[in-house]
Amino acid sequence: MVSSRDCLARVCAYWRAVALDYPTFWAHIVVRTSRDAALLAIALERSSGGVLDVELCDERISSAVEQRAVVETLLAPEHRLRLIRLSVKYTNMMPESLLPLLCAGDVFPALHDLVIQGTYGRLPYLAPSLEAPSLRTLVLSGLELVLQSWHTFITPSLEHLCLHVVQYDDSYRLLNTIPSAAPSFAVSSGISTLLTLCRCWAMEYSRRSRLV
Repeated sequence: MVSSRDCLARVCAYWRAVALDYPTFWAHIVVRTSRDAALLAIALERSSGGVLDVELCDERISSAVEQRAVVETLLAPEHRLRLIRLSVKYTNMMPESLLPLLCAGDVFPALHDLVIQGTYGRLPYLAPSLEAPSLRTLVLSGLELVLQSWHTFITPSLEHLCLHVVQYDDSYRLLNTIPSAAPSFAVSSGISTLLTLCRCWAMEYSRRSRLV
């Protein structure tokens, strides 16, 4: 968490100097609490322009105002262009204040990993509008897919795709888009590249889907 790292940097003058001298110390940023949200700008400044690994957990950020502030900060070009991993986790429903991070049509040229995970509820019909030409890992959990948006993530750079408890029909159609991308994928990524497909639906849910 950002607040924990800030506290560690305050332990003593020596450790404070060590923490501030190593930008990678601040490269992995987890925003779980209101205090983390308030300290985000400090962590980003101390990362000194290096790559960023950011995880957002909405349930403990107390207000939509704080969530919007976090999103606006991350979408600033000086931070968005160096995001290498983005993880968005929510319990019941992703707050609308976090949606611009995924749906504002921005380009994330360095993004390698995109993880969207819902714990209990399902996010209905998330239609992301962003470009991630270097995406390698895509993990989707607890949501329904709008195929017209998600199929653009099946790019030659993609290596790992994990679909967990997503709407059955749409996830099946998403996987069916892979063959059309396979030729360029093989040429661009090489024979040794492993394409991992994890379709982890509960047996009962899968059975019911086939009966509909």
